[in-house]
Amino acid sequence: MTNQTITPGSAAAALTGQAAKLQILGDLKLDPAGPFYQFVLAYLAASAGLTAVYDAAHYTDFLKGTVGIFPSPLAGVGAIVRLEPVVGLARDGITLPQPEAESRLACMLVNTAYESLTVAQQTGLKAHKEGESFRHSRHAASHGNKWHFLGNEPVRPAEWKGVVLGRANFQDKPFIHGTLTPGDLLFLLGDIEKLL
Repeated sequence: MTNQTITPGSAAAALTGQAAKLQILGDLKLDPAGPFYQFVLAYLAASAGLTAVYDAAHYTDFLKGTVGIFPSPLAGVGAIVRLEPVVGLARDGITLPQPEAESRLACMLVNTAYESLTVAQQTGLKAHKEGESFRHSRHAASHGNKWHFLGNEPVRPAEWKGVVLGRANFQDKPFIHGTLTPGDLLFLLGDIEKLL
């Protein structure tokens, strides 16, 4: 995720050195009552927090002295986590580099979005090459952020925005920050929502 200020009233901001333009959630045209809206909103909120976690120059004291409490009725006691060391582990550049954090969040998004669909919806998507791309993206997210094709997969055409998935050209290759970016994933979900 690259940070960029978007002028109010404009739908996109061009980034120096990048061919694509960023667009705000409103431009994605996700239906607030649709299947993916809440997942995308949670993903965007979590991703926005990466700015403060990784930008030590502007957020020097981010979460300093802060404790997170995660209730656990099953364990009988809540998990108490000091968050300052967590930020330190992210900022060390080795334990959890920012692209890795972005990839993991994006994989969680595609996984939960796909699994939130009914079996009938998942089955219906198989008739569309974009739906098959979504299904294989979910598999890649579940297999360590790498494309993973079993048996004779893909058995049906799997294509989205010119990316034609196949075992020969993608098996074990990186998914997020390899083939697709987190931004691509947002638009893929928008396209899938239209098919449902």
